[in-house]
Amino acid sequence: MAETPPTRRPPIVALTGVRFFAAFYVVLYHFRATMFGLVPATRRLDGFLEGGFLSVDFFFVLSGYIIAWNYLERMNRFDRRAYRAFLRSRLARIYPLHAAILALLAIFAFGSELFGNTLDQKFYAPRDLVEHLLLVSSWRAEPRLTWNYPAWSISAEWLAYLLFPFGALLVQKFRPESVFLATLISAVAICFARSFLGIHSDLARLAAAFPLGVALAALQLKPPAHHVVPRRRRRGPQVAGAAVGLLCLASFPEAGPVVLACRDAAFLLLTVLLVALLAGMDRSSRAVTILGSRPILYLGSASYSLYLVHAPVLVLFQRIVPAGRHSTAFGGLLIVVLAATTFGAAHLGYRYIEEPARRALTKPRREPSPGLGATSSMIPATFPAISDTTSLGADRAATPSLRARETEHVTNN
Repeated sequence: MAETPPTRRPPIVALTGVRFFAAFYVVLYHFRATMFGLVPATRRLDGFLEGGFLSVDFFFVLSGYIIAWNYLERMNRFDRRAYRAFLRSRLARIYPLHAAILALLAIFAFGSELFGNTLDQKFYAPRDLVEHLLLVSSWRAEPRLTWNYPAWSISAEWLAYLLFPFGALLVQKFRPESVFLATLISAVAICFARSFLGIHSDLARLAAAFPLGVALAALQLKPPAHHVVPRRRRRGPQVAGAAVGLLCLASFPEAGPVVLACRDAAFLLLTVLLVALLAGMDRSSRAVTILGSRPILYLGSASYSLYLVHAPVLVLFQRIVPAGRHSTAFGGLLIVVLAATTFGAAHLGYRYIEEPARRALTKPRREPSPGLGATSSMIPATFPAISDTTSLGADRAATPSLRARETEHVTNN
């Protein structure tokens, strides 16, 4: 792959905003047992919350779409330097906060052992910590949730980044309609294989979802006659219908393998539809105005931090708050404290670790100009870092005014 002159993409602020709601759904999914214990009345939400894990599949589709939206047309032949630059920009986006949280968890775990507080050795195994640090924790047939357990999806994303440039070369050799149909069939087949064959690998979820996002972007970038979803202002009812449909599918009770396979496949298809609708909406539409508002846009930008910090905050909360029955009022207050602590930690992680580290790691490097000896010139990285799974444009990271105006980016994951 080699870089061609970059094409400035229009901002997709709606996809940034929707990331917050997807991340928050995952948070509620992991918090639900604690919420039920503190306020038993919240058990009525169990049916709604137990499908929150499917938001990760939503993030995989979204990630494939945004990565392809920003990079697909720029990867027309293989080039080692461009490949390294692409991976460097991706690593700068996902790794600093991930490593910082693992470091804090390691201090917590080993410090607890030092002071005689026994922890679950299987959950805090040193070998698993190394796998998390190397971003390979999900590269196994049987998943094992340890340390910062939501971070399994980060290692899956990293594998997708490693393979994407090669997939981009393949995608551009075929008609976008054919690519989309092939990925659609593949995703449905994977969903049925997971249900009927008992495939528990996390990478199977990635293999079903990420290529769908890439194929959708290929259709939008090189449509046969027009966009998959023509850009219109009034798409509110369709967006609302797709969102409600996703929530209904996520709330679907456990059933046999056929039903679960159909649910998973339908969830992926509705996710593709929702992403296409949001990407195709006019910026003056009400849905884009809401999702692109300053508070939602910031929450969407900090959603990666929210996704990574919420599990460690929950672990700490469970060790501090004594188990047992509490009054409804006190239990509700504890839930508010847990939520406020989680969002506060997400803000701190985003503002003081994630963003500064990403800017530092993707800063243009000063290299000698050919033939000028010690004379140097500023040479930007081949691929400017895009914000996670919902970057707002191919060149936003290199534009300070845009970074300040729309918080520069969005996983997901």
